[in-house]
Formats: sequence, C-alpha cells, structure tokens
Amino acid sequence: MPLLQLDIASLAFTPGQGHALRQGLTRLMADLLHKRADLTVVNVSQRRPDTWAVGGQALPDAGWSASLQVFITAGTNEAGERARFISAAHALIQEVMQGPAATPLYIVLHEVPADSWGYDGLTQAARKLGRPVPPVMTLRQMAGMPAAQTPPPVHAALLLIDFQREYVDGALSLPDVAHAARQASQLVAAAERVGVPVIHVHHEAASALAPAFAPGSPGAQPMQELPVASRHHRIVKQWPSSFKGTSLHPHLQDLKVQHLVVAGLMTHNCVDSTAREALHLGYAVTVVRDACATRDLPDGQGGVIPASQVHQVSLAALADRHADVLSASEVVGAWRA
Repeated sequence: MPLLQLDIASLAFTPGQGHALRQGLTRLMADLLHKRADLTVVNVSQRRPDTWAVGGQALPDAGWSASLQVFITAGTNEAGERARFISAAHALIQEVMQGPAATPLYIVLHEVPADSWGYDGLTQAARKLGRPVPPVMTLRQMAGMPAAQTPPPVHAALLLIDFQREYVDGALSLPDVAHAARQASQLVAAAERVGVPVIHVHHEAASALAPAFAPGSPGAQPMQELPVASRHHRIVKQWPSSFKGTSLHPHLQDLKVQHLVVAGLMTHNCVDSTAREALHLGYAVTVVRDACATRDLPDGQGGVIPASQVHQVSLAALADRHADVLSASEVVGAWRA
C-alpha cells in the first residue's frame, strides 16, 4: 500500500485544492508507478507559513510551499519511473497551487524494504507471502489441452535435423552436441525396433563458397554417430525449416505420419522453425529436449547468452503452444516393442 504525505504551507489553501491534489497524486501513482489506486493512501496536511523556513527565514504569509514524501516498497520501480513520477508530481502541485512555490519544492521517494513496513499488522513481505500467487501456465494449459503425452509409434516418424559434422568440428561446433547425438542414437534404435520411420534432414548451403555447410564439404557430411542407413529416408534443405523448399511434407503424407518426433541442431534455429511449421501443417509435434543442442549467442549489447540458456528458453517457447517437450528416455520408453 503506497503512502504519500504532502505538507502544504499556505494560509490560502482550500479544500478544493486538497481534493485535487489527493486525486491527482493517486492517478500519478497508478499511471507512472503502476500502484493500485484503491490501495494508495494520500494524506494532505496544511501548515502555517511561519512554520516553514529556508535559510532561517520564515515563509511570507502570502507565499506557499510544499514537500511531498512518498513511501513505496523497495525494488518495485525502476529509476526512470521514479524520475518521471517526481517530475509529474512537481508539475501537478504547482498547477493546483496556481504558481511556483516560494521555496524549493521537495519530493522524496522512500524505497522501504518489504520486511520493514506494512499495514494492518503485517509487513509487505508477509502480506506477499500470504497472497496466493497465480501459477505460470502455458497457452496449452490455459486452453485446457492435456499435459505432454508420450507419442505412440503408430503414425509417428522420427525427424533428425542437421546431425552433421559442421556442428562437431566445423565452423559451428556446439558444446552439447555429443550428448545430443547419443540421445538421438537411442531414439533411432527405439524407432527401428517398433517400425517408426527415421528421416534425416541435412542442410546444404546454396553456394560452394559458403562458410558453413558448403555442398561436398566435410562439415556437410553426416555425423559418424548418426549414419543414414539404407532403410532410412534423407532430405536436403537450404532453409531453417525442414519443410521449406523440400519434399518432406508430401513424403510424410505418403507414410501416413500424423505425429513428428523431432531431434536436432540447433534448438533455437532449425529445430524451432521445423516444429512451428509442422504444427501449422497439422502434425502433432514432440521435441526431444536432450537430443537437441545449440550454441552461445550474442545478446546485442556486447555480452553473450550461454548455449544452455538459449536451449532452455527455445524449448520453453515451443512448449508454450507448438509442441510437447519430452526427454529421450520418455520417448524410448513409449516405443518399447
């Protein structure tokens, strides 16, 4: 509950001005500091001018001055928000009082630790702990969709995206690529046991001079851990989505596939693009979290976002609406013959 104490030193101060200041300050707290208006307390007190002094000199009876103290919970507003509030409150007080103050108009914002103030016998910290916090939900949960389901092998296909040497010892080597490849190998073995089609999608750049995935280059070759067996299917792409400019969609339709189980590289790029387009094409989608990997990314401000964080956020974004996100062991368990 924000608390504001406004002291006005003026003989000519009217009840109407008091009402305008209470209403105006409440509105500024809501608009600029995002505080609940129904919990904002504003106390406006009138003082005699001769109780106010600057440099030891009392305020003339004809003048006015004011000071405003605002108490809010520490850490609930940024510096820019506090600065805008101070500026707007200063303008409001001068407007209501019809002119500049005779002395400096002080506005002090006090940020009080949540465990050091409160009302009705409870600190702000205790009150927050006692208030039920709404759960964070995905869009799928909000829509009443079921929790992540393990994909049945019937009408499913395993899609392995870009398990190529470029991500092992090439220009785009990934920190967790070996682990992702091992998990993908387990998926391949499980798929073959129950007759789930295995489809490799490999990236090839349009130009032989490309810095990565140049046609015929070592980096464009499949990883040794995930060879393309004669019974597997292989598709070549030039875009992040495995569907863009390829025969993947008609091929899946020929195989009567309804559910895609996706593993691959990189999580934030080709895996993400493929999973999203698969949903738009009508497929159910499962992304296997530990059979995917990605790399560090620049944050645009001179820093670096670690690969683990890029991976985690990418999967969370997919799980919000586009895909079930499961572990390799969960999928393998569902595909036991």
